[in-house]
Amino acid sequence: MSSVLLPSSLDERGRLIGKLNEDRFLRIMTQARPFPGWYYGIRRATEEQDRHGIDFVVELDVMEVPLQIKSSLLGREQHKEEHHRHCTLGGFTVNAVIVCIGLSDAQIKHQAFQTLDMSRDRFFRNGGRFERETRR
Repeated sequence: MSSVLLPSSLDERGRLIGKLNEDRFLRIMTQARPFPGWYYGIRRATEEQDRHGIDFVVELDVMEVPLQIKSSLLGREQHKEEHHRHCTLGGFTVNAVIVCIGLSDAQIKHQAFQTLDMSRDRFFRNGGRFERETRR
């Protein structure tokens, strides 16, 4: 008989699913080549950023884009409603990407890069007035 520890509450289960989806997303965004030339990389958010609804920060050629990973369309819509006014990084709103078992890695990658490309487009439409955070 196998001994498998299952989460004891819905909250714990939700956190576990969220963690697994974040790990999957990070794997896709670091290993699923080829990548656009304007994509420089990804890192997990700091604890402070995480408290503000940011899971990952994606480094692009002209800026850094904050992302939140959600397991459903409903979760993404709730995130938009809850965070759209105060959840930013360098002036950019935190976009949510859906990662769930029903989507293939290719679909998740396509969704992520479509979201990132739209962020770049907004940046250029605004005359490039936001700058990437400088590294220390």
